Amino acid sequence: MTGYDEYIDSSQVTIYHLIPYCRRPDQNEIKDHLSNISMNNIDKIITFNELYKQGVTSQQLLEWSVPIDIAEKYEMKVLDLTKVFYNCSLPWFGPKCQYRFDTKLPVSFDDIVRRNFIHRMAHDMLYDDNIGTCYSFLTNCYNYPLSVCLDWREICDGKLDCTNGEDEKYCQLLEMNECPDDTYRCHYGGQCIPLTFVKDGPTSPDCLDGTDEIELYEEELYRSKSACLTFPTFRCEEHTSRHLRSFPCGDGQYALSDIGPLSINRLCANGRDMIAVFYRMKPLSQPLESLSVQMFDSTLVSNIDILKQILLNSTSIYMMIPCESIGRKCLTNWLFKIEVYYAYSKFHFIYLPNRLLMDFALFINPDFICFNPKDCPALTYCVIDIGINNGLVCCAASELSNELLNGGKKMKNALEKLFIRCSTTGIEQSCSHSSLFHCSLSLKCISKHRLVDGIIDCYFEEDEVFPTCQLNDSKRFMCKSEQNKCLSPIAVQNGKNDCQNEEDEMTENQRNTLKGDVPFALLCDGKNHSLLLKSNETDETNCQYWPCNNPYVRCNRLQNCADGTDEHNCPKLKCTWKGTSCSRRLLTNLFCFPLMVLMEQYLDCEIYYTEHEISLNTAHNNETLECFSYDSSCTSLEELCIHISSIAPVQEVCYYPLQIACPLIMPNWFVLIKKNICPFFQKNVRKIEFDKSFLISSQMGYFPENSNALLNQKNSKVKKGPTINENMSGMKNWYCNRGIIIHFNDNKTNKCLCPPSYFGERCQWQNQRISLTLQLVHRVETYTIAIFQIIIMLIDEQRQITSYHEQITYVPKRDCGTKYNIYLLYPNQPKNSFTNYSIHIDIFDKISLKYLASWYLPIPFQFLPVNRIATQIFIQDKTMSSKLCPLYCGKHGHCVEYINRKFLYFCQCDEGYSGSQCNIKHNCSCSSDSYCLTSSICVCPMNKFGSKCYLKSSVCQTSNNPCQNNGICIPVDDRMSLNKSTCLCTENFYGTRCENMKNRIDIEFDDDKISMMTFVFIHFITAIKDDNHQHKTILKKITFDQNMITVFITHSFHILFIEVSNRIYYLGVLREKFIESEHIQTRILPNYQCLSINELMNNTFLNYSFVHRAKYYPYLCQQQKQLKCFYDNRYMCICDVNRFSNCFTFNHTLSYDCQGENICENGGLCFQDNIKCPILSICVCLECYYGTKCQFSTRGFVLSLDYILGYHIKPNVLFHRQPFVIK
Repeated sequence: MTGYDEYIDSSQVTIYHLIPYCRRPDQNEIKDHLSNISMNNIDKIITFNELYKQGVTSQQLLEWSVPIDIAEKYEMKVLDLTKVFYNCSLPWFGPKCQYRFDTKLPVSFDDIVRRNFIHRMAHDMLYDDNIGTCYSFLTNCYNYPLSVCLDWREICDGKLDCTNGEDEKYCQLLEMNECPDDTYRCHYGGQCIPLTFVKDGPTSPDCLDGTDEIELYEEELYRSKSACLTFPTFRCEEHTSRHLRSFPCGDGQYALSDIGPLSINRLCANGRDMIAVFYRMKPLSQPLESLSVQMFDSTLVSNIDILKQILLNSTSIYMMIPCESIGRKCLTNWLFKIEVYYAYSKFHFIYLPNRLLMDFALFINPDFICFNPKDCPALTYCVIDIGINNGLVCCAASELSNELLNGGKKMKNALEKLFIRCSTTGIEQSCSHSSLFHCSLSLKCISKHRLVDGIIDCYFEEDEVFPTCQLNDSKRFMCKSEQNKCLSPIAVQNGKNDCQNEEDEMTENQRNTLKGDVPFALLCDGKNHSLLLKSNETDETNCQYWPCNNPYVRCNRLQNCADGTDEHNCPKLKCTWKGTSCSRRLLTNLFCFPLMVLMEQYLDCEIYYTEHEISLNTAHNNETLECFSYDSSCTSLEELCIHISSIAPVQEVCYYPLQIACPLIMPNWFVLIKKNICPFFQKNVRKIEFDKSFLISSQMGYFPENSNALLNQKNSKVKKGPTINENMSGMKNWYCNRGIIIHFNDNKTNKCLCPPSYFGERCQWQNQRISLTLQLVHRVETYTIAIFQIIIMLIDEQRQITSYHEQITYVPKRDCGTKYNIYLLYPNQPKNSFTNYSIHIDIFDKISLKYLASWYLPIPFQFLPVNRIATQIFIQDKTMSSKLCPLYCGKHGHCVEYINRKFLYFCQCDEGYSGSQCNIKHNCSCSSDSYCLTSSICVCPMNKFGSKCYLKSSVCQTSNNPCQNNGICIPVDDRMSLNKSTCLCTENFYGTRCENMKNRIDIEFDDDKISMMTFVFIHFITAIKDDNHQHKTILKKITFDQNMITVFITHSFHILFIEVSNRIYYLGVLREKFIESEHIQTRILPNYQCLSINELMNNTFLNYSFVHRAKYYPYLCQQQKQLKCFYDNRYMCICDVNRFSNCFTFNHTLSYDCQGENICENGGLCFQDNIKCPILSICVCLECYYGTKCQFSTRGFVLSLDYILGYHIKPNVLFHRQPFVIK
């Protein structure tokens, strides 16, 4: 599966979810019987021998949806010729046509999975006790039915769920773990991830606890109806929590609950908490319904015979247990116990037989409160023996709480206090590890990283008052209002004011506003900024030079101009809705513009621009419904898709008058959007930064002017796919839990395809696994096309490769920035706890199949059920030179050092050999043109696939190569498609088939000062809808005796600046809308220079505060008609076609070290072709140095000026055009 997840900085990261769905039976599952397959499933039966005679190729078999392994064996000619081949009738598939999906639509498996999950409804889960998943590899934990049994996320969550404490064994190691300085330590669990992964996208958490993405940690999102109900990917499946009150919903969502024993509020979107309440109270509640009111008012002992039948060996929270005291007389023969429900499940209420049945049933005033002493060691001061011998200890209720536990809010408050005392106090007099902090009053040890994180971990709050700035942790947030207070990263923007002046809850723009740097678009917009209300100069004073119809207030649904011109010709949506008895045409502005675009593409809608708000060049009639809003808000895709339960269409709207039909017809559109758009554009609702302003390119105009043909060209509208009207049953979608249902043989039997994280007949068992996220990085010094094959293997201590491995084809030019989410499974269930596994990664050149290098990834904390690893791998441009290695590798191998681990070596074996010393010869069944890595792993050449590399990809064959202009065709992963490809284009072309020339920009210099420069910087500014603009900078060298440079680009842009030296800028290009494949010719003239405000304003204006001074920026454009641009310390401003100063933030101080990866020697400056995803690095050398890395010097040549200056002299060029050093 692929997912496009929204980044906070507006760029998009592609995530490849390599999730194989398979039949994964457990030991008890009966194998499928294939002897009675229905003939209705089969189109034709023929022997393989007959197929060969008829000249049928393996490619044809694949077109008939034959399993790949059969097609490959057919190509290898190793099949039994007498065996028959089953050609299946659509939609059946499998070796004997025994399976089919629960859909009749011809869609990809990726779409089947997405649609299956998006149509799940929580209430369907409530009706089947067999729905739910369990972690079955710990035997001494509560063993309830699937819906309420142990979840793997409850292991190492700080709460004892197993009677022997096995689920919390070794978990203190997570607290003690430290991470290298160049990584981020996940708050709970001690996992280390690259710094670049932190806050790189709310839908791409890399920490198992999700704390690298603050959106997944916020309390309000825990309490919300999480989208995990409808997401089968890492963001949910590989997510856990250690919050004190977190209740796992079983799908990655957590309910931060104060769940009481009689809670009726659903906190899990899938209803798991409600199922647990219902099940665990059911054994008592149902029999008690038949009891009389008089029996409830009688004692427990008087009902002993009835209660024995109900409560002995009970699996509910209610239980009746015999006295088991050793060495003393029992208080009574029978005790009645209640396990308090989840949030307070550490506690058990005990009632003596003389208590009323009513008290026991309603949790009123217990006689004793019991707990596990490992859970609450500080509460054992009051322990007495009451005859329980099940690992619990008990205190009289009055000893632990001085409040009456008589139900309702009072009991909840009393339990809350007791719960906090239990969870935040200990008996530790000191800590055993330097990374731990000792709470001296609470007698508890916690990780130093949990200090001042906004969560009280120590009863007396020692952890939240400690002066953490003395820890010198650069990743902490320093409170400017409290100099000794440095917050943990997760305390920033957590909804709580942890700094005195609340700066921790402010956005970057808000902090800048307090400093006086108000976002430019908020000035004079008619709304007072709350942070400036107490200032002498607000954002709404002195606005006489500010036009009312500027790009930042236009079409914002508020009338800023008296005549309303700022709201003329704004986008509206016209849709046609066809009901069962009538049709309606809807004209509306209720949808946000990005959603309008998707509705135009996928539904029967079009975007219209009309002169007035309610105006269409058609007569109003009973078929047109106008729904308009003058509120500044609008309905977005994210707001619609985040709702879990499907919105049911309302009743037919045709019978209602038009004036009341708007609220009735809108839900019908919501249903269509959820069905046809949401499954493929799911995004997490991210917190929009308050008062965030973004660059808008409208009204910028076009400079230099372009041809009308180009200016008026319109992108062709995407062809709409068919509207999907297939109804999907929620109950069927739940049948396989987090797997996918398939029908077996006769359509009456259901089977399941499970992802690697589950197994069993209905995918009901949670699997032990490694969830690995890889991001590959490859950077070179010259433009080149590279293709790599990555082989990821799980190995044991003897370096034996387990049966589970994955392969990735990585193309830097195509896949730069891509994250790969991969599962690796252990060879045994359960895994061998005495074996230390690790991950070995090999990389090959895909074109030559040459081995390049290897990486080693240890698997920390192997006692955990899920081992989460997220890392980057940097691919060297050249093969690592061999070093002196200490290992003996025999005649058939050579010693290699891991590229990411110094002094860690292994033997890289030749083809056909394996073993720690390459002394084991194995038979290789790989094709002759592939690389045989092991007996079971083949590295395929380009255009070949299959486990043995015998199958050929026809999509890239020379005869029908879809790539134009010498582009290289690469088949996509055969697991995703057999007939799709991507094209790697040569330097000057782009497009899905390399059919387009890159935008060519010829920049001619008329200024002698510029033409004398050896290089210039070219700044591209791209405005992005509702997000920060992008700023990309490239360096371009000026060739000898040339006054023009040419740049080829594919990325869109709106503004181009030339920087010739420090803060000397010229405007080169303006494009209000980017035009693809445009050839731009521009000249840089002296009057195109962007001037500093120091040259444009006198001292009076310069001495104003920024808020005051910036309000005169439009005046500069209005008074100086030739002025094209200007700048101050923070902003760059463009004078647009209406002479408004459109200003945006601009970084004047770029670093020249390639983001810390400077390849340049001798003080050379390093530049990259792309800041976000760099591939090419360029060096600019200091005087007397040259070479691609500035590695050569002319300093040794001192006998003649010819040697010193010869490198700089331009041949056949007049003296006045020679470089400055020559003059």
